[in-house]
Parts: sequence; C-alpha cells; structure tokens
Amino acid sequence: MIASLPLIHARPDETAVRALLTAAGLPVADLTAAPLDHFWGCRDGANLIGVVGLEIYGTVALLRSLAVAPAWQGRGLGSALVAHAEQVARQRDVQTLYLLTTTAEAFFARRDYVRLPREAAPPVLHRTAEFAALCPASAVCLTKTWAAPLADPPATAARFEDLPPESRQAAERAACRFLMQHHYVSLDEACQQRDLTLPDLWSQILLQEAGLPDSEPPAFSPFA
Repeated sequence: MIASLPLIHARPDETAVRALLTAAGLPVADLTAAPLDHFWGCRDGANLIGVVGLEIYGTVALLRSLAVAPAWQGRGLGSALVAHAEQVARQRDVQTLYLLTTTAEAFFARRDYVRLPREAAPPVLHRTAEFAALCPASAVCLTKTWAAPLADPPATAARFEDLPPESRQAAERAACRFLMQHHYVSLDEACQQRDLTLPDLWSQILLQEAGLPDSEPPAFSPFA
C-alpha cells in the first residue's frame, strides 16, 4: 500500500544510484553529466531502494533511470516515483514526457504512456546520451502528453487549524509515527536530512503515511 512507502527525497547519493541502476541493467555511463539535481530516490534505512530521473529540455523531458530494488517491487513504489517525476515535470511547465525502455512498456502503458516511433521524438532528445548511444535500437520509445500546461497555480491547501478535529488528530498521529519510524527528533530535522521544505514533507506524510487530504503544516506544532 502507498501508505507504507518510504518518502521520496531529492538528490540521492550518486554511488547508491549507480549501484541500483547497474543491478537493474540500466545505463549509468552518463550520470556524471546528467545532474542528480533532477533525480529522486527512496531509502529503506541506509539502502537506496528506488530511483527515478528527469532530463528537462524546455517543454519536453526525458523520464529515465526508473529502478526499484527487487524486495520492494510490486508494492507501488515504481508508480509513486513516476507520479512524483510527472508532478515535478508539470510544475516546471513540461508538456510532454518521453522515455526509452526494453522491459517496462506494459508498466508505462498502464500509466497512459503510448508508443511513438523513436525517430519521431524531438531532436533535442536525440542528442541525449540515452537516445544517441546508451539505449539499444530495440528499446521502445513511449510518450505522455498533457492537454495543456498548468495555467493556474495549484489550489491553496487547507489550513491545518481549519480541518475537522478527527483529521487534525489523524495527521498528528501520522507525524508521530513518521518521526518514530525514521528516528527523527523533529520535522525540521527530517526536512534537513531529506532536503525537503516543511510543506512538502507535511504533504508526503499526509498522503503517503496516512492517506489524508493535503493541508498546510500546523502554525504551531510540537513536531517542529
């Protein structure tokens, strides 16, 4: 279940990313050139168990390097990583995602990606290492397009103080479980360790840990 998944964090360790991708049979030769600023991962303790990356070129982007450790496959972690990358892409005004895969066409087809002739991908992607050299000719090109870029900013999340009492209590319990499970003293410490803002961390706790609607963090909280 998604509620049991580890939180997604930015800029995973390069050595750990290389090891996970190599184990999954995915290319790593260009990782020194592809900034890990656009990579996200999940950890189980000290171990990196999932990773995904984006290469953004204006309104198009290459979705790449999706890998999940064998022990975590089938739990929804891959879907969560793809959804996270898609969300970031839309926030950065990307309109179309492309990817190359030799093994995961069915996985992506279930997430509304469609096959495209490889030569029909934008020229800027043909200059990437994955298109030019790293992915074999047998790799399938898939794409996903949104009807239009997000024209309006996302709706403001509800104030925590305006939530019903039962929702506030459930959110506080989820925060307590999160801190205990990951051995953090406070949410501030968790934000620093995971390189997240407090609103982003709070949203992930609510959505992934408790399955609750999103809200702003409490204005005054014992967890801060």
